[in-house]
Amino acid sequence: MQTANSKNKFQEAFTYPFTDPAWISKLAIAAGLSLFNVLIIPIFLVAGYGYRIMQGVIVGREPPELPEWEDWGGLLKDGVRVYTVGLVYTLPAILMMLASVALIFVSAIPMVDNGSVEPWMLVLWLSMPVGISLIMVLSIPLQLIGQVAMAQLVAKDRFSAAFQIGELWAIFKANAGGFVLTWLIVTAATIGIAFVSQFVMFTVVLCVIYPLVIAAGSVYIALVSYVLYAQAYVEAVDSHRA
Repeated sequence: MQTANSKNKFQEAFTYPFTDPAWISKLAIAAGLSLFNVLIIPIFLVAGYGYRIMQGVIVGREPPELPEWEDWGGLLKDGVRVYTVGLVYTLPAILMMLASVALIFVSAIPMVDNGSVEPWMLVLWLSMPVGISLIMVLSIPLQLIGQVAMAQLVAKDRFSAAFQIGELWAIFKANAGGFVLTWLIVTAATIGIAFVSQFVMFTVVLCVIYPLVIAAGSVYIALVSYVLYAQAYVEAVDSHRA
């Protein structure tokens, strides 16, 4: 019974964007904004839209739906909070990655200056893929807690709630399997979109629509992930309270 229920929720998360009578216009706005992510503000607006979607599932306990594009100031404020929470929980991995890259560049200075290549330099360069892989693996726990923190922010509507580690850990443990499964699904979907977009980019006829494919695919995965995070959080909270 639980398996069937979970299957229905996953199906609902992936199909709900297309059940709204105005889904074309609503998704077009989101994709259009994503085309201009370089301006930064569109990123916050789409994140704020995700906040509203999660709010309906977590607070309203309603089936997922696409809200109206309105109250742009509120969307911007909520989006900044959501994005900041996500950034904080990914920052350690980002910093470790930047430190690794910086170390490689610094180690190459002797070679640039006098053309000499020391054995330790070769070892360092060859070990870089292993180091990057290790950083990615170590970042997974933070990503998992990060998705709980994002949902907690929506549930409490309080920025500090996203950093109450003890409470976040208790919620995560209450539905660890659900959060891990959600992470795996979102990661696989993201990789899938990246693969498709690369195929489009290397296809002469379709390469002209590459930016649109990236924008539409990224927005769709984001909207699905917001619902999956919210569903996992609701299950965890209900289990934790039981």
